[in-house]
Amino acid sequence: MDFCVGNIIDVFVVDMTSDGRAVAKCEKRVIFFEGALLGDLVKVRFTNIKKNYIEAELLEIVSYSKYRVRLNEEDKEQFVCIEGICSLMGLNYEKQLELKTNHLQNSLKRIGKFSISKINKIVACKTIYHYRNKTKYHIQYSPQTGQIPPEINIGFYQRKSHTIVESKNNMLQSKIARTLSMSVRNFFNTPTRPPIIQTLKFQSLTIKNSSITFETMLILQTGQEYYKENIDFQNSLIAKIKADIKKHNQKEKENYQLTSLIIKDKNKSNCIYGRNYITDKIGKYTFKISAETFYQVNQYQIEALYQTIKKYLENKKYKIIFDIYCGVGTIGQYLSKYAEKIIGIETNKSSIALAKENAEINKVENTEYYCGKAETIFPKIASQDTSESIAILDPPRAGCQASLLKAIATSSISTIIYTSCQPSTLSRDAKILASLGFFLKELSPVDMFPHTPHIEAVSIFESGQTLAQEVPETAS
Repeated sequence: MDFCVGNIIDVFVVDMTSDGRAVAKCEKRVIFFEGALLGDLVKVRFTNIKKNYIEAELLEIVSYSKYRVRLNEEDKEQFVCIEGICSLMGLNYEKQLELKTNHLQNSLKRIGKFSISKINKIVACKTIYHYRNKTKYHIQYSPQTGQIPPEINIGFYQRKSHTIVESKNNMLQSKIARTLSMSVRNFFNTPTRPPIIQTLKFQSLTIKNSSITFETMLILQTGQEYYKENIDFQNSLIAKIKADIKKHNQKEKENYQLTSLIIKDKNKSNCIYGRNYITDKIGKYTFKISAETFYQVNQYQIEALYQTIKKYLENKKYKIIFDIYCGVGTIGQYLSKYAEKIIGIETNKSSIALAKENAEINKVENTEYYCGKAETIFPKIASQDTSESIAILDPPRAGCQASLLKAIATSSISTIIYTSCQPSTLSRDAKILASLGFFLKELSPVDMFPHTPHIEAVSIFESGQTLAQEVPETAS
């Protein structure tokens, strides 16, 4: 057939990409589009013809996939293309896990040039709805007409747009986050709302919560300067939030409380209620979390991830565990009994301060923490004897700097545990480590993000091994 923009054809979805797009094929040409799931028969229109692939738009789902789960109409409205984060919603959970494992394997082959024989079964999440302990909402002010105050919307951006979708029933956010976001939205839209709400032009609302301690933090972001003298506004907002939390607790049989309310402006964070942190627990350990610090977002799967890392320690006692990209100290302190010393490295000053406080709370006395870039700090402190030591890496999506990997490889460390939430950068860094004499021995996927294409992976690299075989450059 002629491949022209505007052509309309029926195709089966044969795969899905790592960013949640549907994949179909027609006469050996690959077609990408959004809005469908694996196994659907769909009608699409070509929108862009490239040399090696075609972009299309979904017109109709002709017949639904056998892998779909049944959603009611309200659910479908909430789940469709919200920022692309729920792109696997509606797909059978077992099939989601299969897709994610395949994406991880394909990335290792395509980018890292690895064919690894031991990929363990993915660690499924037992709680696949309402699992997030952090949710960020965008705030959008409608244009003002006449004297009527404009409506203020709080929600998520619709995929590839700046249109706000309220998503009251979004099934990834915690139920308390949903309650709190609606509380703020309703307060912002009261007919008698304080004029300062219009003046400040709030940009976002971030909610952090713990399902164990039942503590909550709300962070409102504004580009304007904020003054704490706005007493009437603060008191009214606090009273509204507290009242709605009380109703939530009665309905859900929970015990949440407002722990922290922060307004961040262009210069500083203003804590207008409570304290500037909340706490959460991982196993027997307690951790303080602030507005600025990173923390794993799946409140029901954090310990499963750390147990996977722990498994690779094989009950050995190490001289030093280097906890690189340590955040507030969670991994190192959770594994502290397996080392004479834990050395944590992190660029975020707030995280380092809390890591030290958390070590005191948890009575973990064998920790040292350094603030700075890992690729700068590690070579300095690794000049000491690092034999019988191990490095645990938990970098952001961008992965590790090559200079850090080289510094680890030139030390006496012979084992690296690498935790990654981005298969492409894991694969890139695995290839670098292989060139430095560290080979990928084993990998364990962990599903931290149900109903999204994202996946976490815990890998173990050992020096002087040839347990991962290189794939020829021509391999697909």
